[in-house]
Amino acid sequence: MMTRFPYILLLCLALSLIRCSKDDPVGPSRDDFRYPLEPGNTWIYDRSIKMTFQPRSGTRAPDSTGATVRVEVIGAEVIFDTLATIKVRERVEQDGAFSTSYHHYQNNSDALYLVATVGSPVTLPKKTAAMNRLFEKVWEIPFDLMSLFEENRNSAADSLHLEKPVKTVLQYPLKAGAEWTFSEKNRPRRIRKRVIGEEDVKTKAVTFKTVKIQWIVDFDGDGEFDSNVEYFDYIANEGLVKRSFVIRNLPLLDDEGGNIGSYDYQDQSLLVSFVVK
Repeated sequence: MMTRFPYILLLCLALSLIRCSKDDPVGPSRDDFRYPLEPGNTWIYDRSIKMTFQPRSGTRAPDSTGATVRVEVIGAEVIFDTLATIKVRERVEQDGAFSTSYHHYQNNSDALYLVATVGSPVTLPKKTAAMNRLFEKVWEIPFDLMSLFEENRNSAADSLHLEKPVKTVLQYPLKAGAEWTFSEKNRPRRIRKRVIGEEDVKTKAVTFKTVKIQWIVDFDGDGEFDSNVEYFDYIANEGLVKRSFVIRNLPLLDDEGGNIGSYDYQDQSLLVSFVVK
């Protein structure tokens, strides 16, 4: 009996450790996770944009383009004399052209907040009549950490735009089922975010353990969240790993504005390299 006691004790200890590991995850859903915004942290993404057309008559080849996005944490900066923020630069290269914008965050214990933005990055596919309808729906939405569309349409490129109120980018902890408001109607669109759960995301070099976060949006302002929008972020300990944005069944317009069918817009960015301290 005495010889079995140490074995039983070790077994109980092992089971206890297993329970603790399940209750205290090591990934971004853990209670003490904070988005890694240390100065010098850098992320580079490959971004692909594709429009697939369904005209009422004939056929039309898909329209696609790509871009490279570089996001870098610059460091602490006080804005408007009193607001202590973390400044992040976003640089986009598309078709040989560059655009740069800046985002100011506060990374508090309860949430990551977007406080202000500078610049209007244009990271869009080739403009067509079909795209004009899309721009009417999604223009002026302030996407954080990596923009999809032009941000401050009515602001000068070097002006500092203060978010009123500040926008909750991530609400800590990132537990499945958590949900919060990102922006209200007329500011400029009603958007909520919801944590779906944990999911592994594979890139060319690394498989990341991520938390999947859904953006729930009302682009047309009719009071109902849009069912034809599929928009997800995948957040790992190392930061944003993947962003997937799809709008289905958009009206396809000709040059005179007539409806000639529909199309799907697909926009995906995937992390290809990073430096996180």
